[in-house]
Amino acid sequence: MNFLHPVCISGRRGFTLSEVCVAVAVFSIGLAALACGADAFVRLAAAERTRVQSATQAVARMESLIVEAPPCGDTLRMSPLPPSLRRAISGGHLYYAETGDSLQRFRRIVRCR
Repeated sequence: MNFLHPVCISGRRGFTLSEVCVAVAVFSIGLAALACGADAFVRLAAAERTRVQSATQAVARMESLIVEAPPCGDTLRMSPLPPSLRRAISGGHLYYAETGDSLQRFRRIVRCR
């Protein structure tokens, strides 16, 4: 009995070159599809993060109008994007404030001092 060379039942010892090429091709197509899906997910997450930051900034600007009431007739010079004010009621102390950017717009009635 020869222990150095194992005996195979089918007489084959491995895969053929064509089988290895097909396996590598299938594996690389799968990896390419996975990479495209991951790229789309990263782009979607970045767009959502931008949208959330835009909404957060717009809400913060709107809340600052509540904490510090603007003087009546003021155009509100705030940075970076000033809210626009229009009189809601003629002769009254209520203004219609609008703030935001191209992604988010917020409107609210604000009392001036």
